[in-house]
Amino acid sequence: MCKFKYLVILFFCLAALSGYAQNPSETDGMSEQTTTNVAGKKGKKDKSDRKDKKKDRKVKDSADTNMNVVQEQVSNVVMKPAYIIGVGAAFGDSLVYITEVNRIDNVHFTKKTNFLQRRVEYSYQFKEFLEQTLGLENRTCSVIYYDKLKKALKARRKLMGKYLKAENTVVQSVNQETFAFKRLDYGEEQ
Repeated sequence: MCKFKYLVILFFCLAALSGYAQNPSETDGMSEQTTTNVAGKKGKKDKSDRKDKKKDRKVKDSADTNMNVVQEQVSNVVMKPAYIIGVGAAFGDSLVYITEVNRIDNVHFTKKTNFLQRRVEYSYQFKEFLEQTLGLENRTCSVIYYDKLKKALKARRKLMGKYLKAENTVVQSVNQETFAFKRLDYGEEQ
């Protein structure tokens, strides 16, 4: 008898997990908006109905906000100077290129996260410089950016120190006369 009880419990657990009773026609009439208990009193509304109503409200709200996307993007942006460091390295080469700290005025940062917008395009600027000017292909390039000069200088010193400590790495500094980041035109938002 004990094994049978465990099998019944196991069956109900598996049925609940697999969604056996998701279709209201398969239930015993208990999935209406209001349920009636043994005494005949009305109970609470079904949780799934409340979740559906919340989803409907969210969809309606998102449809309303989609009309004002341009206004939200403008209000979500802060224009301030950025201090950018470019790093270019290849996994098969021991030579690493690091730029000096470059100041770029009036770049777009997101308000909430303080991320530099279109930062990938700045890393492409450095990658194109390495490929076209120096003839170095297959370099992985990235940018490190800050909104404060002091933080950027500290990050560059730390980065240079890490690469200089490595045994088989040669660090080549790129000065601003050789390469400087150019401000992107933010008039054409993507």
